[in-house]
Amino acid sequence: GQVLAIDTDTRFLDPLADMTITVACQDVTVTPLPPGQFDLIHARLLLEHLPQRDTVLASLADGLAPGGWLLVEDLDWATAEVIDPPSPLYNRVTGACREFMRSRGYDPEYARRLPRSLTAAGLTDVGAPAGAVPQPAEGPGAAEAGRRRARDGRARISHQRRRAAGFFCRAFLCC
Repeated sequence: GQVLAIDTDTRFLDPLADMTITVACQDVTVTPLPPGQFDLIHARLLLEHLPQRDTVLASLADGLAPGGWLLVEDLDWATAEVIDPPSPLYNRVTGACREFMRSRGYDPEYARRLPRSLTAAGLTDVGAPAGAVPQPAEGPGAAEAGRRRARDGRARISHQRRRAAGFFCRAFLCC
């Protein structure tokens, strides 16, 4: 088989290119996928960031060959501020991050509506497994978890600024 990996910034994908993996610079908000070409389309942490998410989702669905699979992985912030014990500082920081991202087209609740959107795009056998990631506020491991969240948060904020500047779009496609 062949794999096509597309992104608007391919610098991290380019080293993966070989005989079976083709890397292409493409913005799925501008250039739709060719219809009916892919057995598997994987979009991870993509649609939630795009104001035109439903149009892009329809394009991804149209790109599937008959019997093809679409795997979409997006986040739902429903429990982002649920930690024990409660932390007003943590809630203030996550709230600020959520509002910053929302101001740039991010939809923190998109994942919970994803099954309905997938069905509306004409897909069948829609499933939606969900999981929560516990965030320790104190106790063993809390300090390291906090440092890791802070370090990851800096990376995410930097990453988000790049997305806001040019809609960093990612979709991994297999045919």
